Amino acid sequence: MKDPNRTAEDDTPTILVVVHDKSKANRLMPALSSEGYRIETVLSLAAPLPSLDFEPDLGIIWFPYASTEALPELQNIIRAIQGLGTSEPLPVLLIVDQDSAHWVEPSFQLGITDILMRPIHPLILRKRVRLLLKARQTEKLIGILKCKLEKQARQRMMNALDSALEMFRTDTPTPMLANSTRMHAPFSIHSRLIFDAEQHCLIFDIMNPAASKKIHLTTDQSAILLYMICHPYRTLSNQEIVSQALGYGHVDEIQARGIVRPHILRLRRKLEDDPAQPEILRTIRGAGYIFSPD
Repeated sequence: MKDPNRTAEDDTPTILVVVHDKSKANRLMPALSSEGYRIETVLSLAAPLPSLDFEPDLGIIWFPYASTEALPELQNIIRAIQGLGTSEPLPVLLIVDQDSAHWVEPSFQLGITDILMRPIHPLILRKRVRLLLKARQTEKLIGILKCKLEKQARQRMMNALDSALEMFRTDTPTPMLANSTRMHAPFSIHSRLIFDAEQHCLIFDIMNPAASKKIHLTTDQSAILLYMICHPYRTLSNQEIVSQALGYGHVDEIQARGIVRPHILRLRRKLEDDPAQPEILRTIRGAGYIFSPD
C-alpha cells in the first residue's frame, strides 16, 4: 500500500478520514490538521475503499446512521480500513452521534479500536488520536524487535548445527579447538555478547566501540564453551564435556566433575551478569550443565 517513492511526508502519521459528505470532514480538519498529520479523505461509507497509494496509520469513521440495520454496512467499512495495515490490522476510531449510544457495544464487537460520541471537544479528539497513533507505533517497534530476535535465534542455531556437523566429519575424537583447522564464525550468545572461537575471547557490546570490551579465555575454556554452544538447551554431563570438548580418555564422573567444574566457574565469571545466579551456563543438579543463551 505504501508508496515507495513517498519521501515528502517522511514519518508524519497519516490519518484516513472516512465520511459520507465533505461537511463532516471539514468539521474534523481543524482539530487534526493542527497536530501536523497528513490527512486523506474518502467521501464514501461503502466498501470497497478506493485504491490508495499509501498505508495510513489510523482510520477515522464518522458513521451517522443510528439504526441497527446499518451494522453490516459499518462492519464492511471497518474491515476495509483494517485491511490497509500490512502486518497488523489498522486501528479504527469510530465517531457516532449522541443518540447512537446503543451502538457502543456492537461496534466494539465489530472490531473498532475506540469510539467517541458527539459532541466532541477538539482537545479530546486530538488526545485520543495521539494515544492511538502512539500505540500503533509501539506495535510496529515490537514487531521489528521480534523479527530481529527471531533472526538472531535462527543464526545461532545455524552456527550450532554447522559446528556439530563438522564434528561428525572428523575421523578421530580430538579436542574441538586445539587440533581443529576449521575457521569458526563468531557466535552471538545474546544481543550484547559475542564469542569468537578463533581468538579465544568474549566480546561485549561489539556494536558500541566506546563501551566494547574483550575478555580472553583459555584454550580449555574456549573448547568447553564452543561444545556447549553447539549443543544448546541439552543437558551435558561432566564426562561428555571432558571427553568430547577436551579430548580426555576414560575418566569417571568424579574425576570429570573435578576437571570441568573449575572451568565452568571461571567461564561464569567472564560471561554472566551475576555468576552466582547464572542464566547462560546453568547447573542441572545431579546431571551436569546446560547452555541456554536466551
